[in-house]
Amino acid sequence: MKSEIRNPKLEIREEDRLGPGWAVLLALTVLFWFALGVAIVLFASGCAPTVRPLAPQAKTASFDGGQNNSGLIAIDLAHNGILTPHARDRYNGLVSRYGERFSPVVHQDEGISPTLTNTFLLDAQHLAYFAAMQRWKRQDALQSLPELIRKP
Repeated sequence: MKSEIRNPKLEIREEDRLGPGWAVLLALTVLFWFALGVAIVLFASGCAPTVRPLAPQAKTASFDGGQNNSGLIAIDLAHNGILTPHARDRYNGLVSRYGERFSPVVHQDEGISPTLTNTFLLDAQHLAYFAAMQRWKRQDALQSLPELIRKP
């Protein structure tokens, strides 16, 4: 018969042994920390600001008669705008809509003089009015958009 040598330092005491529920306890602990992590991620993403699309902005001039000039062909040395007939029509349309906002009131074809080349000269003051009225038109268009896509 062999005699066994026992080392008391290497023996596992009864109170140090894990009971039969250690696997369940470990699983519940892992599940708790996983659920806590998921809750933190959901809470943090729920508090994120709403992403709103911006209203489109014009980056280039529109086309007028196959040219990318929006109807403003050039500005001469006296700061008069040289307009195409289509731009003149747009100016008159804006004057009929927004002309009463100015003091004194702006009337159609005011500040415009025809040239011999089927273009029109718009004096510097009325060119500034034209730009202001175009801006008002865009602002009115933004006001009519739904709340979600308005510019902040």
